[in-house]
Amino acid sequence: MEACTQIENKEDLTREIKALALKLGFHGVGVTSADPASEAGRRLMFWLSDGYAAGMTYLQKNPEIRFDPRRRFPEAQSIISLVLNYYQPQPLTPEKEPDQKSEDVSGKIARYAWGEDYHAIIEKKLAVLIQEITERGGRCWKGYVDHGPLLEKAFAERAGVGFIGKNTTLITSAYGSWVFLAEVVTDLNLIADEPATTQCGSCRRCIEACPTDALREPYRLDARRCISYLTIENKNSIPERFIPKMDGWLFGCDICQEVCPFNGNPVPSDEPAFSPAFGAGPFLTSKEIETIPDKTAFKQCFGRTALLRAKHAGLTRNAKALRQAKEAKSEPL
Repeated sequence: MEACTQIENKEDLTREIKALALKLGFHGVGVTSADPASEAGRRLMFWLSDGYAAGMTYLQKNPEIRFDPRRRFPEAQSIISLVLNYYQPQPLTPEKEPDQKSEDVSGKIARYAWGEDYHAIIEKKLAVLIQEITERGGRCWKGYVDHGPLLEKAFAERAGVGFIGKNTTLITSAYGSWVFLAEVVTDLNLIADEPATTQCGSCRRCIEACPTDALREPYRLDARRCISYLTIENKNSIPERFIPKMDGWLFGCDICQEVCPFNGNPVPSDEPAFSPAFGAGPFLTSKEIETIPDKTAFKQCFGRTALLRAKHAGLTRNAKALRQAKEAKSEPL
């Protein structure tokens, strides 16, 4: 009888925590154990050894803790995986037209960065959820929002909130891949959900659409060729061979998501802070970037957005690359 009561209590607690997460504004929640994601870890090690992490050297540091949470948190029992939809509809035309009389050019911004920085928005929700879990007797460690050593997509897939697509994004049934991920690691022994399984089938649209061939094969992304990496995480110049293939992207890239069939019927996010009205929006012109005088002014312009990640030097570099691509395209044969 006592064992039965314990199971019922665990089920009730799991349901209650999920309901709390949804009430806080998360659009999806699942639970998995804190056991190692061994197969994902194996793939990570091969990916790193192939050099696909490019200049992201922080990924090389103690990679084992990314797929085995108990290496950091020995008492961890469960991982709560959370999803937040960020999709915003694309405007029909750029709000900021480039100056046609100059070398100005319009640059596209990845959809996730149109509004306010998602880290601040999600961290507020996580703080409340962690407090609620703590009040129910659970211990939580710091919640993750893509800046901690955890294979988010692997654990999210195991928690049933979505499956990893061939373009390496997590794809959910309700929102496609237009989602942010977050996690809470806890010592509560919660009821785990059934893992999700891939539904890509024979589709290769994302692989074929990538202009730089960054998807070297299904489920393996070579960051050295990825426009998102080259325009954000990359601290060096953009290789000349990729500049003509940037397809107008100033910050990030959405091509492999835009062509995905699972993103065919997107649902606009109900999170108001993701609206372009609260950030840089879908487009910036090279002139807007190159007239920012210094780091201080850059932070004043974009300090509350994800564009801060590329820094003043990175975004200026990207704007110059887009102008270079435009000039090369307009040169007579």
